[in-house]
This record gives sequence, structure tokens and C-alpha cells, in this order.
Amino acid sequence: MTDTPGAQAPMFLIFLIIYLLTVLGNLIIVTVICMNPELHSPMYFFISNLSFLDLAYSSVTQPKLLSILITGPSAISFPGCIAQLYVFMSLACTEFVSLTAMAYDRYVAICKPLHYSVLMKRRVCLQLAIICWVVGFLDPLAHTVVISKLPFCKPPILNHFYCDLSLLLSLSCDDKLFIEILTYVVGSVVALPAFFC
Repeated sequence: MTDTPGAQAPMFLIFLIIYLLTVLGNLIIVTVICMNPELHSPMYFFISNLSFLDLAYSSVTQPKLLSILITGPSAISFPGCIAQLYVFMSLACTEFVSLTAMAYDRYVAICKPLHYSVLMKRRVCLQLAIICWVVGFLDPLAHTVVISKLPFCKPPILNHFYCDLSLLLSLSCDDKLFIEILTYVVGSVVALPAFFC
């Protein structure tokens, strides 16, 4: 992480505080929304879903960063790297689709206020949230499987605290054109319908 002796402890403390504030802030948002009946509306339901998603999102990479700052440089196994990559991409995709669902909720509230309570029933909100999570975790699945089958010329050691797609592809000696095209296709499958909505 750093070549400066003695810098690991202060950096660990800073990143630990940031991580704990992120976890605490998102837990407070989810708890307040769940415990306050006045906040049991579709908008707050989606906000609590987004807070939970942010909590999971930050927990994919931060613990590894903190362990590296404490124990020094350490390797992540290839299966661990692929799992981290998949979960990271899945949560990013879920967040994107969730923001689209939130935009739809606001569209209905603003453009069809008299029909809002009928169009955005609790069951509909729950179905939208489930669809967001299912799409988010299914969309990068094929992409991750293809990446996991890549042959590597160099030892698959990344000088990073999380398994970044571009760094992983740079270690492969195979033609990356198919993966790059797949990246755009997989991204478009989620992005284009979201932009149309």
C-alpha cells in the first residue's frame, strides 16, 4: 500500500473509521425507516434497499484493504478474486437497476399522483426490489464465468486491494476482444432498458 514506514497504522485507522461510519450510517438509515411507521412508503422502502446495498457494496473491498494495512501485503486466491469480482459487479449492477426503480417510483409520484397508491402498492415495491437483486446477480454471471476460464501468462498476482476487472484482464495472455465485447453487451443489457425507463 505504501512505502513509508509507520504509515500503515494511521492509514488503517483512517480507513477503519470511514468503513465504520459507512456501516453505521447505512444501518441507522435502515433501522430508522423500518422502525418508523410514517416512513413505510415506497420512496423510503427503496432508500432503505439502497442503504443495505451500499452497506454490502462497501463490505466487498474494505475488509481486504484493512487486513492488508494491518498484516502487510497479502495475496488473494484466484477463486477469492473471482468471487470478489462477481459480487462487486453484481452489487454495482443491482445498484444501477435499483436507481432505475427509484426513478420509476418518483415518476409515478410526480406524473400520476392520483394513481400512486394503486400503482406503487407494497407488493409492487417488493417485486421491483426482488427484480433488481435478481437482475443484478444474474447479469454479470456469464461474464464472470468467461473471465474465470482465461489463461494467464503471468502469475495471477494483482497489486491491488480488490480484484479489478481491468487489472485481471491485463494478466491474461489470451485475446481479450471477446471479453471486452461481452463487457459492453452485458453493460448494455442493464443500461439501455434503464435509460429507456
